[in-house]
Amino acid sequence: MNHKIEIKPYEASHGIKIMQSLVELHNNTLKEMEAAAYSNQENSQVAYTLLIDDEPLFAGGVFIRHQGVADVWLSVSSKASIKPKLVIKTIKKYIKKIMEEEGIKRLQTPILMDFAKGLRFADVLGFQCETPSGMKYYGYRGETYFLYSLVKED
Repeated sequence: MNHKIEIKPYEASHGIKIMQSLVELHNNTLKEMEAAAYSNQENSQVAYTLLIDDEPLFAGGVFIRHQGVADVWLSVSSKASIKPKLVIKTIKKYIKKIMEEEGIKRLQTPILMDFAKGLRFADVLGFQCETPSGMKYYGYRGETYFLYSLVKED
């Protein structure tokens, strides 16, 4: 079966659809606060969504902190398992593209210590853990996070 594959600039509706796919997977309810958090990603300086057959599989972008340094965010839909190799390949391609176009030497992201899938995903994408002991009380509920980074060496 041929799929319609597109990369589009990120829109809040993409993030909300991704969140809804995860909520459905885990039989939870979508809270307004969670939807607002995803729609807030529109404030990223650069952000894209991979859609297959008009369904977002992932969205991601960066917030520039200062010259050469940016925070990266990724939201991956439960439907990403349709084309996992395509998702990984596309994310790597766009990370490289964004780093080159924006002059970014360091991308960084905090990941919840107990979020095993997120930690493995960061490893697959080439990010390195910089805080092996974790960042205690980093989360707004006091959770421990790890800081992962991808550094482009000169």
